Amino acid sequence: CFSGTPLVSLKIPKNTETIERNLVFDDRALERIQVSDENTHFMAVDNVLYELRDGVPFRAICYAPASASNTVNIEEGTEQIERVAFAYANNITTLSLPSTLKKITENAFFWCENIQELHIPDSLQAVV
Repeated sequence: CFSGTPLVSLKIPKNTETIERNLVFDDRALERIQVSDENTHFMAVDNVLYELRDGVPFRAICYAPASASNTVNIEEGTEQIERVAFAYANNITTLSLPSTLKKITENAFFWCENIQELHIPDSLQAVV
């Protein structure tokens, strides 16, 4: 959707109900992802966009690769990390996955050259 653009900030409006995949793949300038407080389908925490299921993060969709933080903690409740969700996030050195994680999809961490520490939970069932 916005791949390869110079977009630095993205805000998901209150009426957005569906985001099928990473809408900012290869947007290496993106620093911030926000979601309207009135949106009941998505939330953003530490520049990670999540799809909600019953008010709980279910799927990590994408991350702002130019975010200032070098540590990312995927929210508890998340069961899936979407394809290329963290692509080009060279700032990440430490990544913690939740105990609820079941599936990591293709190239979820594509070109994340600086991850030095990764905590994989026992709950992980598939890497596809």
